[in-house]
Amino acid sequence: MNQIADALLQSLYRWVCHPSSALRDPALQTALQTLMAKLFAQLVSEMRRLGAVIVAANFNTVIICTGKRNATAAVGYTQYLLDALRKRELFSWLDLAPQRWWHVLLFRDPYNWGGIDVPEAHVAAAKQQAGMGGGEAEEDCQMMDDAEPTVRYQWNLKEYLPPALQEEMVLLLTEFIYLPWKEAQAAEQQGASQAAGSQAAAVAHTAEDVQTTYLQKAVPGYFTERLLKLVGEAARSILPSSEHPAHQFPQLAGSYLSKEELGSPALAFVRTICALLSLDIRCTDAVAILRRQLLKLLKVREFSQAADFKEACLALTLPDVICSYCNDCRDLDLCRDEQLVQHSKQQDPTTSAAGTRRAEGDEAWCCRQCRQSYDMEAIEQRLVVALNQHVRTYELQDLACVRCRAVTSSHLRGACGACGGDLRCTVPSNVRRTQLTVFRNVAAFHGFPLLHEMAEWLLQDGQMGL
Repeated sequence: MNQIADALLQSLYRWVCHPSSALRDPALQTALQTLMAKLFAQLVSEMRRLGAVIVAANFNTVIICTGKRNATAAVGYTQYLLDALRKRELFSWLDLAPQRWWHVLLFRDPYNWGGIDVPEAHVAAAKQQAGMGGGEAEEDCQMMDDAEPTVRYQWNLKEYLPPALQEEMVLLLTEFIYLPWKEAQAAEQQGASQAAGSQAAAVAHTAEDVQTTYLQKAVPGYFTERLLKLVGEAARSILPSSEHPAHQFPQLAGSYLSKEELGSPALAFVRTICALLSLDIRCTDAVAILRRQLLKLLKVREFSQAADFKEACLALTLPDVICSYCNDCRDLDLCRDEQLVQHSKQQDPTTSAAGTRRAEGDEAWCCRQCRQSYDMEAIEQRLVVALNQHVRTYELQDLACVRCRAVTSSHLRGACGACGGDLRCTVPSNVRRTQLTVFRNVAAFHGFPLLHEMAEWLLQDGQMGL
């Protein structure tokens, strides 16, 4: 391999995207990103053609469902998938490697998921068995199957609930993930002891049916009983007027909902937990019935606006943050990235809004690959540019007729030229105010004084026509 050509290829995207680069050109960057998107779409399509179910995918990570019930079969299928992709000239230069394996995964987005992790030792034994075809590795896998699994999770939505309810939410979701899987594992082990060879597929199918049946019984039974008791106690003990710190909604970087939109802590808990439980399509109807019962307990109409689930966190993503040391490129979500959020909470963000910028040596603001510090001034400058772009987009937006929805082509016309209807902005002022609020909260939470000053000034009465 030509090392010079490889170094040029690795630095190309940074040269095209970096604001201070001499090669910086928005048109060239758009063309390059278009080609990347086309290649990525072909990669995902080829994976689906080879039998993989795509759970989530972006330029950095692809999460697939293999459809296998044990680690050995999943490892074997993944090796086949990677070998088949490498044989195609179009994907031969891509570096694809499995990073984590799951027995079961409840996935909503990269910041809200929970699952049962497969230990590294178990994966190593499964890889050895896939290569050896049985023997000693098979015995090792059987011994590891009896070990207690580890449930890993990241629920960003819980951070926007009162602290008194966060632990209960995590425990309930952990049981929702673990108990059906444990029941299926017991049925699979019992069937495996009685079957062999060609009957393995039938055993896996039976285990899946057992898991589905357990969920359909547990949600109307165990989980409904537990949630009714929990929500009833929360409605009585955690009042909206309470000033106890554990009973108040946290104000984080992505917070934007008003007190009226948040509602009571018990109602916010019901909206969030039902939205996450309904991710499993096998029990959607049962969760809908559970939601109706919980809302009735809180005396809230099922189809009212107060009962609708609202995103508690409005994301603000800074794309293409490139490490100047190793050229690692990633998108930083300043509102939902757990490492950034937890670090800023420990640093007391209430003092950061006064004008103290985060130090460049902060461990959270480092490259995930090489641990080198990011340039904090450059990040704040990019956020300021993004804020100005939002303001410019709002000021230069089109006017549309409220009757026929036609966009007016005249800058001085006061009414629609086609039907005479009133003209309104295509982007409502409340939407723009919400975006500016998120910019201000991010600046205060992470310690960007210039960004905070600009967002605060724009939110003042009389600015931008808000």
